[in-house]
Amino acid sequence: MDTKELPAARRRAIVFGEVAAYDHELDAVAEVRTAIESARFDVIYPAIEAHSGQLARWIVDSVPIEFPSAQCAVLFAYAAQEQLGQTPLRWRFGIDYGEVSGVGEETAGEALRIASGLTDFARPGEIVVTSTVFDRMPRGGGIQFDALGINQSVRITESIHLYEVRLELPDGYFIS
Repeated sequence: MDTKELPAARRRAIVFGEVAAYDHELDAVAEVRTAIESARFDVIYPAIEAHSGQLARWIVDSVPIEFPSAQCAVLFAYAAQEQLGQTPLRWRFGIDYGEVSGVGEETAGEALRIASGLTDFARPGEIVVTSTVFDRMPRGGGIQFDALGINQSVRITESIHLYEVRLELPDGYFIS
C-alpha cells in the first residue's frame, strides 16, 4: 500500500487573491481569461518567487499562496497590487497567519479559510489583513495600515480585527 506522508501542520501566512473587477473594455470571456493568464504568468508567479511563497493551487480567477512569514505575504501582495494596477484587472487580497496543513492542492486549514473570507472586506485593488498579520509586521518599515474594526461576515464567524494595507508609501520608501 502506497501512503504519502503529508507535512505536519505548521503556522504560515496565507494570501488569498481573487479577481474583483475588470476593465469594461474586456467584453469577451476569452479576453478576460487572457488577461487573467497574463497576470498569472507576468505578475503573480514572479512575485510569489520573489517573496518566498508557495502556490497552493490556481482556481480559475483566484489563488491561495503560502508564505513563511506575514512580512513576506504582505510584501508579495503589495508588490503584486502595484503591478496589477497597470492591467485591466483589479484584484483583491486577504491575508491571515495561522495553522495550515497539506501541500499544493491539499493545502487546508484555518488560515486559508480566514484569508479567503477576508476578500469580502477588500474592494478591488485592496489588501485586507487580520490582526495576527498586523501584529507580526515590523513598525517603521514603510507599509502603513488603517484599522477597519472587527469583521462582520458570514464566512468568518470569529471576531477578528481587520486592517487595510495602505498602498501608498511615504517619500523615500520603496518595495523590493
